[in-house]
Amino acid sequence: PMGEMAIGARIGDRLFSLPQVAAMILNELRRYVCDYLKENVHTAVVSVPAYYTENQREAVREAGVIAGIDIIRIINEPTAAALAYGLNKEYDKKVLVYDLGGGTFDASLLEVFENMFKVVATGGDTFLGGVDFDERVVEFILSEYERKENQILQCDSVITQRLKDAAERAKIELSSKSVAQIDLPYITISGGNFKDFKTEISQEQIETITEDLVDRTIEVCVEVLDAAGVQPEQVDSVILVGGQTRMPLVVNKVSRFFGKAPTKGVHPDEVVACGAALMGYSLGTDSSVRLIDVLPMSIGGRQPDGGFKVLFDANSTLPSEREVGGATT
Repeated sequence: PMGEMAIGARIGDRLFSLPQVAAMILNELRRYVCDYLKENVHTAVVSVPAYYTENQREAVREAGVIAGIDIIRIINEPTAAALAYGLNKEYDKKVLVYDLGGGTFDASLLEVFENMFKVVATGGDTFLGGVDFDERVVEFILSEYERKENQILQCDSVITQRLKDAAERAKIELSSKSVAQIDLPYITISGGNFKDFKTEISQEQIETITEDLVDRTIEVCVEVLDAAGVQPEQVDSVILVGGQTRMPLVVNKVSRFFGKAPTKGVHPDEVVACGAALMGYSLGTDSSVRLIDVLPMSIGGRQPDGGFKVLFDANSTLPSEREVGGATT
């Protein structure tokens, strides 16, 4: 914690705000780009989860200012993914982008016609992602330890980090294998001696302990389709984005819900970056890429009685304006 309200990171004995941390990452990325292109780059298109609030987007802009990078456009990740998928193709399709990343989940329904990308509805959960799946596996390891060793594993920060690393490795392994071995040498000290712990987890077990997380993503898809007035079978293509979508359970549940297998032609880790790059390129040319996006959540203000007055409904097409008491918003 940094101060009463702010959140940040402590590195060594220094405190950094989140925009400062993000600025370090942007600077590192710029360094790679400048080395590769052999020229100085100081403008950027930055992609963010569609369900980011205005405050979170402002923090991204602030990170750009700190890093000395002019962020000329903030683009929503699902929109970027659809751009990489559909640009310059003869499409007239309804596309659902299902984006399950490390820390966030987004679902957006787009209509794609040649070089026009229209977001119809978007939804998400900024506190649901791959780390939650890892956490479930950590809980599984701890319960297995207690069951086999008849004692609770006392965790400090180093042991906790080792458990998280082992959990993530096992999860990744279970995307292509039916059983993963979990090996934790010297995980604790018992009776003055170092103690190892080994166990295994099956694909069936990981599916049981994480099924509710995947179900939560499907609930968001239901809300997005309801907002758009579209049935699952009317969606032409489903694009999976984010490393967590490699999990067979995710692919199976998405396939069952939409009644079709997701599109294979996109790279879940790279498609958003490719889309943002295409957007950056089109801004510097006369190319006719048109993006029509929507508000991810309602915007309004507090009334004198404490109630919330909605000015712009969620999924309103952008740009949008309202007149309130003679003033245009």
